[in-house]
Amino acid sequence: MGKTIITMKQFFLLCVTTLFLSACNNTAGESVTKNQIIATGSAGPAQLPPQNALTHAMMMNYWVFEFYVLNNDPEGSTFNRGRWYKFYPDGTYDGGHWQDQTDFGNWYYKITTEKTYVLIDSEVNDLNDAEWDVQASTRDFSAMSWVRSGKYGDQRIVSAKLLQLTSTPTKKQFLLE
Repeated sequence: MGKTIITMKQFFLLCVTTLFLSACNNTAGESVTKNQIIATGSAGPAQLPPQNALTHAMMMNYWVFEFYVLNNDPEGSTFNRGRWYKFYPDGTYDGGHWQDQTDFGNWYYKITTEKTYVLIDSEVNDLNDAEWDVQASTRDFSAMSWVRSGKYGDQRIVSAKLLQLTSTPTKKQFLLE
């Protein structure tokens, strides 16, 4: 019986060590590419976005969350600062956090009589799916304010301010280093 307990302890240690080593596979600051992301979400087919001033501006550079406000969740609000989207003319997007790519999928642009929406359909994780109501933008499209409806994915309501940057954001740009 003592031998069985030692074997079980060894098996448990092996499992914990394996989990630890696999979690440490991507070192801090190392960039992740689409080929390294394990996609477990499902996305509909890509659609070409309509051509207008807003979609043209959206497809030019990276859109970075300068402010990301989750009600009653200050830690989540602070953590999500630095998230970004890069929208492409073929209806696809890449997404990430600071300098790492963590997401990709399709995006859709929808206009109703009252609102303009950007829909995010993640191939990586269905919790990343979102419907963003475009509340306002500057005249030169250098910044926008969005509100996540809570209709898809993570259903918490988010208010956000996005800035247009020419590259992925760094913590240093946001005075966090």
